Amino acid sequence: MLAVDRRIVDTQAAYRDEVTEYWFANSDGTMLYELRPDVTLSAVALARDEGIIERGLESIGVRGGWHSVQECDQLFRTAARRAIQLLTAPRVRSGTYPVVLDPRLAAILVHEAIGHMSEADMIFLGLRAGDRVRLRASSGTFTGRVRMARIKPGNLEVHWPEGNVLLSGDAIDPDSMEPDYNALVSLEEISNT
Repeated sequence: MLAVDRRIVDTQAAYRDEVTEYWFANSDGTMLYELRPDVTLSAVALARDEGIIERGLESIGVRGGWHSVQECDQLFRTAARRAIQLLTAPRVRSGTYPVVLDPRLAAILVHEAIGHMSEADMIFLGLRAGDRVRLRASSGTFTGRVRMARIKPGNLEVHWPEGNVLLSGDAIDPDSMEPDYNALVSLEEISNT
């Protein structure tokens, strides 16, 4: 997806498969058995140009195994092209507009409208996927690479045990004896040269 256009600044691909067994039986002695393989493949591309950030998303879900998505490379190019096309999409002028929402979908629409903005945090900071960064906390320093994550804006996600160096270890919940997994950090880019 990054090769589609220089304005693609980050990508994400996901593959999921699941096999479910179903058994149906009745009191007459009839038994049916079904094995259902399901596969989901998705592609996300983030594009940035002159301060505008857009996301292209494509996905496919099929009843079948891995072989069912072997020829889906076009899906990734389509996601990247959609993000690029959205960069030049007409912008809505600010103002007050009437909005009618289906009550069954309102929560999902609100979540999609404002729940994924943190994906752009790294772009606003001028970072790209794979850039090396250093996180500094009062208890230590962590060095790693930038990856896109769907988390609350202004937050960073670091996995343990690698990120434990950022935790003070002083704040412990008295009931569960779990440490406080929150840390205030500063972020700096490390030159890749």
